[in-house]
Amino acid sequence: MRERDKSNAGVSIRDSGTILLVDDDQMVRDLLKACLHNAGHEVTVASSGPEALSVIRTSCDSIRLLVTDLDMPEMSGIELAQRARDSCSCPVMLISGKITPPPAGSCVWDRFLAKPFTPSVFVEAVEQMLGQSAERPAPGSTIPPSRQI
Repeated sequence: MRERDKSNAGVSIRDSGTILLVDDDQMVRDLLKACLHNAGHEVTVASSGPEALSVIRTSCDSIRLLVTDLDMPEMSGIELAQRARDSCSCPVMLISGKITPPPAGSCVWDRFLAKPFTPSVFVEAVEQMLGQSAERPAPGSTIPPSRQI
C-alpha cells in the first residue's frame, strides 16, 4: 500500500476508518475496491442494500464513508442512504451510470459521481470527502463534469 501524506487535523486519510462500498455489479465492486486499496484505504464491500445495512448495524463506529450505487435491486442507493443515516452519521457518495443526480428532494447524499469515471477521479473524490473537517459538503454536491470521462 502506498503511504499518503494527506492529513486532516493530524489524522492520516489512510487511517481514517473504513469505506463501505456497495454495488450490485461484482466487476464494478472489485475494480473500485482495488482502486481504494491501492490508494491505501480500508474497504468493506456489500453487494446489496440489505447486506450493507447488516454491515452498518455491526460496524457503524468504524465506517467513515458510504459509497453506494444508485440503482440496485432490492433497495436503491437513496433508500440505503436514508436507512443508514438512521443509525450512522457517515457521509454518503452516490455513484451512478445516470448523468444527472437524483432530484434535490432526495438529498440524503453528500456527493454524486456519474459513471464512467477514471480511478484517479474516484479516489480523489473519496479522499476529498474523507479529508473534510467536521463540516460536510453541501448535500447533493456533484463532481464537476469536466472531471469525469
